[in-house]
Amino acid sequence: MARGRRALSLPSGGEAIHRRRACHHRGRMSEARYELVELLGAGGMGRVYRAVHHPSGEEVAVKLLHPEVREDPLHARLFLDEATAAAKIDDPRVVRLLDLGRDEGGYPFLVMQLARGPSLEALIDQWIGWRPIAAALVGTLEGLAAAHAAGVVHRDLKPANVLLEPMTGSAQILDFGVAALIDPLRDQIRDGVVGTPEYMPPEQLLGRGPFGPWTDLYAVGVMLAQIVRGRSPFADQESLSGLLIAKAHHLTPRALPGPREGLHVPPALQDLIERLLSPHPRERPRFAISVADELRRLAEQVVDEVPPHAVGIFESSESAQMTTIDTKSDPTQPGSITHPGLDLP
Repeated sequence: MARGRRALSLPSGGEAIHRRRACHHRGRMSEARYELVELLGAGGMGRVYRAVHHPSGEEVAVKLLHPEVREDPLHARLFLDEATAAAKIDDPRVVRLLDLGRDEGGYPFLVMQLARGPSLEALIDQWIGWRPIAAALVGTLEGLAAAHAAGVVHRDLKPANVLLEPMTGSAQILDFGVAALIDPLRDQIRDGVVGTPEYMPPEQLLGRGPFGPWTDLYAVGVMLAQIVRGRSPFADQESLSGLLIAKAHHLTPRALPGPREGLHVPPALQDLIERLLSPHPRERPRFAISVADELRRLAEQVVDEVPPHAVGIFESSESAQMTTIDTKSDPTQPGSITHPGLDLP
């Protein structure tokens, strides 16, 4: 162990997670061990640590359930559902699942890619310019398209759940903790209300289904409105009842806050936001890749005269590293845990 580094204790009381894993190292099986180095964040469902895999030395993110919820069947199922969902998606714009196992106490853990970079939320707040932010949202939509093609709906998409690779600005979606698999044989509404209310479509907020790509595309509409307007169209709603009332009606241009001062957007972009935010699932766009293509085309028509609030946010992967944790996070309550993904080649 390097000087100054100490392993954090796992719920089982051990220093690290041990698991038999196929390591193609000199043609034999070796013992894989994850040394927990640093707590990155925690939410209502679990904790995420920066860890080191031995013997490779690769840095990863390890996610564990909180001791107080790990005996709960719903939390355990959603935790394993996250692994199932992540394993189905093979796309560079979605954080990859690297391993799944159980600690010495028999409780599950997930090993994910570890990424360093600012969140889309930080870029929106600090405003580095329309073009890189719009490009990040296009990349997010392309990652969603890959997830949807694999039969996975995120259900908790928000700016905090998108990281930007420091060197390229490429988007990467993380936290599939409340994701759902599109399966006609499965009851799609049994989980009740899961996700972050501000970004949920009305049917999800009511705990009704069915869910599908249109669920995530509503969240994209909230994010796009937030980017263009500088704040979420639902930022003033402080209660679930207020959110439901606001989301149950079509948002017209007059109902939305005005664009950021100095940002000039074409009417067609406003129309796209309105279609994404339709209270009726059937009236929203159906395919994330189609929305990505439309946004890419419309982004060229936007004139950005907004002074940037942040300069050099991508200059250093270390200084730009961000971990966003929603302390309300719980799959049985509104909110979710977010953690870094990976910036490996």
